[in-house]
Amino acid sequence: MYTNFYAADTPVVICEGETDIVYLTHAIRSLAAEFPQLAEIKNGKIRIKIRLFKYPRSSAARILQLNDGGASVLGNFIGTYKSVTRTFTAPGQQQNPVVILYDNDEGAQKIKNMIKNHAGVKVTSADQFVRIVKNMYALPIPCAPQATESKIEDCFDVQTKSTVIDGKTFDPSNKGMDTENNYGKKVFAYQVVRTKADIIDFSGFRPSLTNLVSLIDAHTATISTET
Repeated sequence: MYTNFYAADTPVVICEGETDIVYLTHAIRSLAAEFPQLAEIKNGKIRIKIRLFKYPRSSAARILQLNDGGASVLGNFIGTYKSVTRTFTAPGQQQNPVVILYDNDEGAQKIKNMIKNHAGVKVTSADQFVRIVKNMYALPIPCAPQATESKIEDCFDVQTKSTVIDGKTFDPSNKGMDTENNYGKKVFAYQVVRTKADIIDFSGFRPSLTNLVSLIDAHTATISTET
C-alpha cells in the first residue's frame, strides 16, 4: 500500500478492469502531443508518464484483494486505503495522486457510497473529480451533454464500436466470453483497440484526460499548501 500508492513515484490510475487499461494506454499514446503531463514524445518514441495499475499477474492486486477489479472491489479498496494510510506519516510523501477511474453509471453506486462515507462528499454525475482521503481521488468518466450516465466505452466513436469480428458485433455489457452473435470487452480491447490503435479516433477521451490533468494539477497545488 505504501510503495505502490501512498509513496508512488508517479501518478497512479486504478481502473475498474484490465480492458480499461488497454483503452487508456492507447488513448494517451494517440493524444500524447496534447497531454505532455501524461506522456512524452522523444526521438519518435512515446513514454507514458503515469502508471496504469495492472490487475493480471499483479502480486499487489492479490495482496490488496483487488482481484480483477470492478466497482464493488474498488469501493472496498477506498475504505481499506483510508484505514491503512491513517498510520502513514512519513514526510515528503503523497506527492502523486492515486486516481480511481470509474464508469459514471448505476454500477458506480458502491464507489459513490464509499466516497460519501469516507470523505463526507455526495458525488454527482457532474463532478469533475473528488478528493477522497490523503492522495486518493475519484475520477468519473464525464457524461456527454444531456446524459446522466457514462461508461468508458462511450469514449469510442460509433465506427470503432461497430467493428465486426468473426461475424460478431460488440456488446459492451458482455464482460466475459463472447456469445454466438456478440463479442465482449476483452475481444474489443485486444482485437479492436490494441490492433487498430493507429487508425482509431481517440478524441472522445479528451474530456477524461483533461480532467485527469486537472486532478494532478489540483493535487500538486494542495500538497504544496499542506506540507
